Formats: sequence, structure tokens, C-alpha cells
Amino acid sequence: MLFPGFGGGFRKNEPTTPSIMSNNVSVITKKINPKGEIKATYFTYTKPATFSPYEQECYYNVARMIRDHGGEAIYGWVLWESDIMIEGEAHCLYKDLSGNVFDITPRVSGEEKILFIEDSRLNISLKHIKETRFSMIQHTNPQLIFSMNLFVESKAVPLVFDQNEIRVIKLIDYKDSFYFNKL
Repeated sequence: MLFPGFGGGFRKNEPTTPSIMSNNVSVITKKINPKGEIKATYFTYTKPATFSPYEQECYYNVARMIRDHGGEAIYGWVLWESDIMIEGEAHCLYKDLSGNVFDITPRVSGEEKILFIEDSRLNISLKHIKETRFSMIQHTNPQLIFSMNLFVESKAVPLVFDQNEIRVIKLIDYKDSFYFNKL
């Protein structure tokens, strides 16, 4: 059974882009950053003219745009809402040299728009260990589960992986980007 969603339909329990009017949006944004002011903004996908970006690889896509055209990364969360919860998914947008912000990462979900909240505390930090080994900090999704009135905070989780586990991105090519720790 399909239910109406923002920019399309969704099946029960499947997350979709929430309406800005949803009370859950203001609740989760205050929970994610209780000390700061967080503004939720809708973005539509904008395909870069110079390359074909990869689905679900926002950090790579933004690093490539910055390498090719300058600009900066904007860190934050894409909000997804289902009938049982609302959660944030770590995401990165591209800000060009003129200050315009774009979502340049295609979505596998088919959503036409995303609801993004900026959070400068969230960032990616890769470290080249040796040869094809890398380490990074990954962030779990913050979640607000309605039935239990439970908020699960995001946690930073260390991860070590091998370059061969990544399908197409050659990380070493981006050693001078925001991807890596600057020592």
C-alpha cells in the first residue's frame, strides 16, 4: 500500500523526505544540536556538468567538485521520516565559489528533494595508514523513535578498511582534499 510522501509515494515503514511542517523535524533538529540554531532546507539534485557523480558517495562527489572547481564542503544530515521514526543520515553538499549550495549526489530512493540540516560538527576525516589501508571516523544516524519517545544520538565510530573494499573511488587521488586529516 502506498501513502503520499513529499515528492512521491512511500510504503508503510519506508522513509521519505519529511514535510518541513512536520513537528518531528523541529524535534529532531533540536535533539541533534540543542545548543545551536539549525535550519532545515530543501535541496533538489543538481547534476554536475563535468562528471557523473556516484550514488551514495557524497563525500567523493564533493571532493571531486572542489578539486575541479574550487569551493567547499557543507556537512550535515539528510532527514528521512517513516511512520515509526525520523532519522538523520550523514551527508555533504557542495558550496561553489559564489556561495551557491548544491546537492550533487544522486539518490537511489528516487526522492526528488532532500531535507538537509547543516551541522558543522559532523565531518569526515580519513587517514592513510599504509599501502591500501585507511582509517576514518564514521557517524551513526541520530534517530527519534515515535512510539517510545526515544532519541538515539549519533556516535562517532572508528573504522579501518582496505581501498579494495571501495568499488570505484581511488582515495589516494584525493589526499590533498578535505577528506584527509591535516597534520
